[in-house]
Amino acid sequence: MQTISLSNSNFEVIINPSLGGSIVAYNWLNHPNAPIQLLRDARNAKHVLEASNFPLVPFSNRIKNGTFVWQDKTYTTPLNFHPETSAIHGHAWQSEWDAKHQSDEQLILTYQGKAQDWPFAYIAQQTFTLSDEGLHHEISIKNLSDMTMPAGLGFHPYFVRTPNTTMTADVKQMWAVDDKCLPTQLTSVPAGLNEQMTRVNDVELDNGFTGFGGKAKVTWPELDAGVTIEASDTCELAVIFTPKDEDFFCIEPVSHCTDAINLANQGVQGTGIKPLAPNETFSIWMKLTPINPQ
Repeated sequence: MQTISLSNSNFEVIINPSLGGSIVAYNWLNHPNAPIQLLRDARNAKHVLEASNFPLVPFSNRIKNGTFVWQDKTYTTPLNFHPETSAIHGHAWQSEWDAKHQSDEQLILTYQGKAQDWPFAYIAQQTFTLSDEGLHHEISIKNLSDMTMPAGLGFHPYFVRTPNTTMTADVKQMWAVDDKCLPTQLTSVPAGLNEQMTRVNDVELDNGFTGFGGKAKVTWPELDAGVTIEASDTCELAVIFTPKDEDFFCIEPVSHCTDAINLANQGVQGTGIKPLAPNETFSIWMKLTPINPQ
């Protein structure tokens, strides 16, 4: 699997188009403790779930039973990750992307949706831009069908997890979930998450959070380093995944909640699902900027 590297004197980003168009490394090169893994190093990844970050297209997280009602018609999309009983993370993460433009500090990848996966035709694009400040990552989707389609996008970054790693996120409420990780009701946010730095090892989460203000932060005290996560206002929610006894965790800016199409059809407000008209484009972006925490 051939990778593509973007680099400058401060950072390097390595992308694998054939592995779901994923990032497989993002390193801080000129930190005193360099190299600092701003995302986990996955250059030897054999599966996209081992990557550093992958795109969620044309929906994020899960669609219950792979079935949804849209504009009074029932559609299905394949259950794509057994034994999951939901369709998960869209389809582009399990497909090869095409490189359309490359320079020292920018890469553009595209992906054409497949008819067997999604009942609406679309094309998606990822733009990775590296500057002296860090990485800017944009994902867009264009509806190529002749009807309005439900659309959603998201990022799935994996951060290194040390014993004292902390995080904070600007969020308002949390979706409680059932044993299949599907949302059940809105509840309060764990104490401290949106007010002060919460130690990652002290919480076990796999939940969506509403009212995401587009800002989060990770710090690694042992490394005297950290990273800020800034997202576009089209990322209305965030998913936080802190699995027990793992060496990673995820803070995922996304445009909609889990099972958003079905919840919206049930009358739930604020799901974030985007009705995308024919030839309309929808996009999100995320900036990952390294910091020296004080």
